[in-house]
This record gives sequence, C-alpha cells and structure tokens, in this order.
Amino acid sequence: MKMKLKFYVLWALFIVVLVGGYFLINKKDLFSGDQNKVASAVTPTSQTISSTTALEKGNTAPTVSSSIVSIRSINSKMKGQTVTIKASIKDKKQSKDGHLFLTVEDSSGLLDVPVFADKKVPTDLLIVNKVFQITGQVDVYNGKLEIIPQQTGDIILASDSLEVTKANSGKTIEFQATVLTKYLHPDGHMFLKVKRLDTNEEVEVPVFSNLNYNTESITINAQMKIKGQIQEYKNQMEVIPQNAADLTILKEGDENQVILKSLSEISDKDRGKMFQVRGSVKGVADKDGHLFFTMYLDNNKEMKAVLFRADGKEIVGRKTKIQSASKEGFPIHVLALVDIYNGNLELIINKVYNDY
Repeated sequence: MKMKLKFYVLWALFIVVLVGGYFLINKKDLFSGDQNKVASAVTPTSQTISSTTALEKGNTAPTVSSSIVSIRSINSKMKGQTVTIKASIKDKKQSKDGHLFLTVEDSSGLLDVPVFADKKVPTDLLIVNKVFQITGQVDVYNGKLEIIPQQTGDIILASDSLEVTKANSGKTIEFQATVLTKYLHPDGHMFLKVKRLDTNEEVEVPVFSNLNYNTESITINAQMKIKGQIQEYKNQMEVIPQNAADLTILKEGDENQVILKSLSEISDKDRGKMFQVRGSVKGVADKDGHLFFTMYLDNNKEMKAVLFRADGKEIVGRKTKIQSASKEGFPIHVLALVDIYNGNLELIINKVYNDY
C-alpha cells in the first residue's frame, strides 16, 4: 500500500513539473503576441502622421544609401533605411491637406512616393513623365512599399548626367543647383557660380542683360532650376541660359548664412568667394556711376571696394548708404565678392545691409 501511495505521489509531482516547465518556456510567447498587436495598432504610418521621422520611430538613425538603386531592389527588410532612386513620374494626386502622392517608375518597376506638405519639398515642378532623383525613407503602407522624402532637397530634377566639359560644348543641359556667388556687371549682366545638386559640380552661369531677367530676385544660397547651353569662354566652361524661362527659383536663399569674415582674414585664396564683411568707409569716389571706396578696420587693415553701376532703386539705396557712412563716420555691413584687380584684393559689393 505504501509503495502504491509513493508511486502516485511521484507521478503527481512529475505532472506538476512537466506542466510548470511548459508554462515557463512559453510564457514569453503567450504575452508577446498581444504586445505586438498593440504595437502594430498604435504605430504611425506614412499616411497617418507624415511628420514622423525614422529617429522618432526607433532608437537608431536611418541607414543611408550612398548611390542610386533600382525600385526592384527595394524590399520590406529595408524599412527605415534611406535610399535614392532615379525615376519618372507616372501619376500624381493632390490631397485637400496639400500632400502630394506620386507614382514613379524606373526600368525595374513602380513605386509610391508620398510627398507630405510639412517637408517643404517644392512640388510645382514635379511634372508627369519628367525624370527625378528621389531620396527618401523606405516604408510599408497597406502592404505596399513606398519611400518618403524628408526635406527640401530630396527630390531634384535628374539631369542627363552631362558634365560641363569641352567635349559637351554646344549641348543643352538642365539641372538644379544652389547659388554660391553672384556678380552684377555694370552693363547689366549677371554672373553666377552655382553648385549642382546631382553631381556637386561648380558651374559658371552668365545671365546676359538681353534676357531682361530680374537679377535682384536671385539671392545667395537660393536653389534654382537652370537650363542652358554648354559653351567655352576664355578656357572656362559655362552654361548659358537662352531665355528668362531657363532660370527658375525653387527656394529663396538665406544670405544671412553666408560666412561673416573679417577684412584681416581675407586672402588671395578667397578670390571668387562671397562673404559678409564689416568695416568703416573712406575715400569714396563716384566715377561714371561706379562707386569706388576703401573699407578699413581700426587696426589699419584696409581693402579697396567697388559698387558697380546698375539700374534700379536698390543700387541707389546702396550708394546712399556707403556715401552716408563715409560722411558720418559710421561702419557698414556688406555682402561682397572677393576679387583681385591689378594684383590687389578687392571687394565687389553685392548688398549693403541696414544693420551693422
């Protein structure tokens, strides 16, 4: 009898251990399923909260692709990564909230690209059948892959990859770029140096007066779409717009972002660059409508400067400010292009600020 009782007790203990072990092993799975359901229910998608970034969705920064990939190569495992594609717009739809929903295509397939209004991406030039270079974060919505641009420069018009070289002289090129420098010639011409967004190539862009373009509308650091003919002038390659419509401002520039540099720090190496400069004024002379003067600091560091003749109220205002500064003895704050003339550094004045 005792032997049977001992057997039943041991058998009962075995059953308890077996059931308890099974519960402990599967405890994580029993609860994690519900947690995943809750997480998926509250996780924002690109269609619900457009301002959510990859950093807000997780604890790690997004992975960035360093080159253009095909649409076919993008998959759900890449969610949260940043990729760049080159594709044409096949369809676009605008929502009441100002969001734009694109369908784009390359040789490998189709892809959705939602462009949310809060990303400040210029959408006026997003034309169907045009080819664009698009950068965005990979996401999945309703089982479909999409990439979501995050900032202004994430969608740019794709150029034909032409380089501005002698071999391509006479060809027409179209690209987007940031304005680095601007020089207004006395005869009304405007000379820009820009940096292409697609290749980072710096390009000279002369805008001749016969185009009747409003030169005051272009500011330093502005983003533009530029179309023109590649030509060589005095061993330098240029892209020359043929009419005013070849220049389109996509985003106004912020000239306050231009580096402020002391007169004492400017050297020959800075030729062709633009800076904000401060200093006092002396030796003002008006010759044929051009204003020649000297800017100087208290430590006797000085540099020749010139405000070239041009039409418009803006030029008159700038001349008045410079002349008043010389007469009244107060300093000025200017935006200027560094040049070298007759072996000496010179500042070509682009703008005179109201404040010092």
